[in-house]
Amino acid sequence: MHQVPLSSGTIPSHQFLIDYEDMRIRLTTDLNDGVEHGCVTGKEFEAVLIRPRSTTVEFVSDAGSNIRAFHYEYEVVEATEPS
Repeated sequence: MHQVPLSSGTIPSHQFLIDYEDMRIRLTTDLNDGVEHGCVTGKEFEAVLIRPRSTTVEFVSDAGSNIRAFHYEYEVVEATEPS
C-alpha cells in the first residue's frame, strides 16, 4: 500500500492523502461506460483499490482511459505486493 497526495476539489489549498493497494482483478460484468475500451466480462486488469472507498478499484483500460469498478463488477485474482 502506498499514499498519494490528492487535492480536494472543494478546498484547493488543502492536501489529502488517499491510500492505494495494488491488485489484479477480473471483471464479472461488462462495464457500460467501458465496453468500447475493452472492459468486458472475464477481462483482467492491474488495478488499485482506492481507500477509504475500500471496494472501489481504478484501472487503465486497453484504450488508456482510467476506469473505476465497484465491488459487484469485479473479483480479485491476486493482491500485488508493494515494491
